[in-house]
Amino acid sequence: MEDKIKIEKLQTRLKQLEELQARKQEAKEDTSERESLFRKVFDYANDGIIIHDRAGQIHEVNQAMYQRLGYTREEMLGMHLQELVAPGFNEKIRGRMGRLDQEGVAIFESADLRKDGTALPVEVSARVIEYNGQKLIQSIVRDIHERKTAEALVQRALQERKVLLEEIRQRIQLHHDLYIMGLESLKKGGGEEQPPEELESQIRRIKALRYVQGRIYRNKNVIQVDLNKIVWDLIKQLLSLYAVDVRRISCEMEFQDVTLDIHRAASCAQILIELIGNAFTHAFPGKTKGTIRVE
Repeated sequence: MEDKIKIEKLQTRLKQLEELQARKQEAKEDTSERESLFRKVFDYANDGIIIHDRAGQIHEVNQAMYQRLGYTREEMLGMHLQELVAPGFNEKIRGRMGRLDQEGVAIFESADLRKDGTALPVEVSARVIEYNGQKLIQSIVRDIHERKTAEALVQRALQERKVLLEEIRQRIQLHHDLYIMGLESLKKGGGEEQPPEELESQIRRIKALRYVQGRIYRNKNVIQVDLNKIVWDLIKQLLSLYAVDVRRISCEMEFQDVTLDIHRAASCAQILIELIGNAFTHAFPGKTKGTIRVE
């Protein structure tokens, strides 16, 4: 009887051990699955991710990070963080570490050094994490090369617009000076009370150029201009400035969709001011009828 009880206890204990072992195996498989999922998320993230200690020794790196810089994972795991920072940015690391200690997170712009020696502008979001029982720093590194290129393009366009507006201002000033000189010449020579057509033309040019200047200044797109819109508006402005009888002189336009950089669009507008202004002034003497066609 006693032997039977002992056997039953032993069987019960063996069953408990088997159940415990099965639970351990399930937990191990579950942990393995979670680690595999984490690794996939870690590796397939669009942004680069790098985990390093305060001394700069790299502990882990994801696929986006090492491929973007031209290394293998093994190569980067044997490197120091400072080897990946472009010249001019290394000296800023100490200050960022201080901010990281105070706030627990630091976001800043930097530049990574590729294996081929070229620099890649990046935005880094760094924070302190627990990793394998250690306090390490995780940095999520975003490639901002396209953003920087776009910003540089906008800055260049703004500078070009500034130069262009100054050129137009100088042209306006030139026509204004010519007009004043013409008036003074008339006064000295005791000429007509009303300025001749040449001086009236100077005033029209000034007003037309000021119109173009205003259009450029108000244009929301600092890089490109819809030429169709600006030319059609300019022609309507010239019709008004020259007091054209549209029953006698008509204007026709035939344009495909044309988009130009702001400098060339302004140059086209200035050329049209001269050509169309001259046509209004000289091409239709007396009561001559006709058409000005812009293609």
